[in-house]
Amino acid sequence: MLTTAHEFHSFRRQTRRLQESGRVEATEIPGPPWNTFTERFCAAARAGDFDLVWLSHVFFDSAFVVQDLEAICAAAPKDAIVAIDGYHAFCAIPVDLSRVHRRAFYLGGGYKYAMAGEGAAYLAIPPGCDLRPIDTGWFASFDTLSTGPGDAVSYAPNAMRFMGATFDPCGVYRFNASMDMLVEAGVDAAAIHRHSTTLQKHFLDGLMRLDLKALAPGHLVPPAGVPRGNFLAFDVDDAAAKYQRLKDHHVVIDRRDRRLRFGFGVYHDASDVDRLLEAVAGALKD
Repeated sequence: MLTTAHEFHSFRRQTRRLQESGRVEATEIPGPPWNTFTERFCAAARAGDFDLVWLSHVFFDSAFVVQDLEAICAAAPKDAIVAIDGYHAFCAIPVDLSRVHRRAFYLGGGYKYAMAGEGAAYLAIPPGCDLRPIDTGWFASFDTLSTGPGDAVSYAPNAMRFMGATFDPCGVYRFNASMDMLVEAGVDAAAIHRHSTTLQKHFLDGLMRLDLKALAPGHLVPPAGVPRGNFLAFDVDDAAAKYQRLKDHHVVIDRRDRRLRFGFGVYHDASDVDRLLEAVAGALKD
C-alpha cells in the first residue's frame, strides 16, 4: 500500500493494525517539502508494485491541498486500487473529478463542512467497477433478494455493491436539508472557500498586529502561499498546554499532536474573527 504520512486516524489506525498483524505493507510519503509532494508521491507510485494507493485530497493535519490528482492516478500501477479521501475537500473547496473519475474511488462524509452531522457519507466508484468485497452486507445485492442465493454471491452492478445493511437515514435527511439550504442561498463550494480564505487572512493579519510568538507566521503549516483548505494549522511547542489555555478562554479548536487547528466556515463572519483574536490574545499573550 502507498499512502501519505498525513491520513486521518480512522485510516491510519486500521492500516497500522493490519501492518502489526502482517497483512499489510505500507509506504508513507511525507508532505514536506510541500512544493514537491506530488512529484515525490508519483515517483513512489511508479517505483512500487502497490495494490492500493490511498491519499487525502486535503490533509487533515495541515489543510494542504493535493493539486494534481490526475498525475497521481496516472502514476499508480495499472492494477492498483486508487482511493482518494475527500472529506476535508467536500463542501470546502471546489472539486472537479471529471479527469480522474474513471480511475479513482472518491469518498468522504457530511459531518463537518456539509453541516450534516453524523451518518451521511458517500463513495464514488469508477464506472464498470466489478470488485466483489469480501466484507459484504445484504444491501449489496438488494434487487436479488427475491430470487434466491444462486451458486455464487451476487453483487449489484453499480455502487450498491459496496453497501452494507440496514442503516439510520437521519444523517442523509440532514445532509439533504443542508444542501437545499445552500442551493436556495446560491452558495457553492467555491463561494464557501472564498469566504473561509477571507476570514483566514483577517485572522492572520490580526495575529501579525498582536505579535503573538505562539502563533507567529513561521508556525503556520503549510507556509503561507501554499494551497490550503478551510482551516489554519499551527505547529507549536507545548501544544497541549496552549490548547488548554485557549479552551480556558472559551476558544474551541482542534489539537492534532503538535498542531492547533483554527477552522473558518460559512457560519462565521469578520466579527467572529475579531472576537477570536481578542480571546486568543488573552490566552496566549506573553
